Amino acid sequence: ILEYKLFTKYINNINNIDSSFSKQNLQNILSSKLESFNLYKSLYDNLFSRDSQSTTEIYFCEEFFLENNTINLIINSIKKDKNILYIDGYMINLKKVPLSSLFNFYLELRDNRGITFANKLFKNIDIGGNLGVLRSKKVLLTFLPTEYELFGSDLSNITWYYTYDFI
Repeated sequence: ILEYKLFTKYINNINNIDSSFSKQNLQNILSSKLESFNLYKSLYDNLFSRDSQSTTEIYFCEEFFLENNTINLIINSIKKDKNILYIDGYMINLKKVPLSSLFNFYLELRDNRGITFANKLFKNIDIGGNLGVLRSKKVLLTFLPTEYELFGSDLSNITWYYTYDFI
């Protein structure tokens, strides 16, 4: 939503530019970026719409805690669509240095009894080339059927543990 608001702000600013040549060039550049953003937004909305028939929300975060001097993962929701588990969340940088890359991200999800029901090593987390100090980036993490097991899991409360490398 923040990205959408920024695009709207840029488009509104284009309308205030006097030079039609500059205005046309900016509109062309922004429209191509907006088209790719709208494609991402429509895919995201299809996966995470609350009234989706095929998507089942299995967890929704009601509260979270942050740790100082580390990278924090906040999981907003976990949804299952067909055989894929989707984690919608944010990476928040509370370290004292900006990050240019986040890799070897190992994530383990545990149910209310402390039993691991999903784990995966993500070789690279796309943070857009830079995650500044006190900044966050939205992430969408996926688990394939061989990387999770929901049968018998108590998902009333979920905890997660993770390790990572960064540059």
